[in-house]
Amino acid sequence: MQIDLHFPARDDMVRGLHDRLAASGQALREGEYETILLSVTNSDGERTAGCKGEICFTSAHISELWEAERHRGAGLGSRLLIRAEEVARDKACNRIHLETRNEAARRLYEKLGYTVFGQLPNYAASVPLYYLQKDLT
Repeated sequence: MQIDLHFPARDDMVRGLHDRLAASGQALREGEYETILLSVTNSDGERTAGCKGEICFTSAHISELWEAERHRGAGLGSRLLIRAEEVARDKACNRIHLETRNEAARRLYEKLGYTVFGQLPNYAASVPLYYLQKDLT
């Protein structure tokens, strides 16, 4: 047997691997989790902030959180996270988790009650990646 490198990986091969993992119970198939999408739009119809996440079993994961630079510091990120937490509670989640390599974002999450439960040092050059969670019970 030989190990073949596929880089960059073709989409059909990635899907094939994922399908095999899902068939063996090691991964979730599309439809076995719910996607949360929250957005903030100004009066001109311009999207100024957004939050995307997934709910699986009794956990919610925030995979993306974005604010337009000119709106940062106005509390939109906090409002989006709080709303995502409400949705997660409504869906019977007992925790919410996320990751970041941005120190300012980490401080914001900690201010909102998230705690660091893991860290990968030197994830991006000398910048660590932080894993944070919050108990929703």
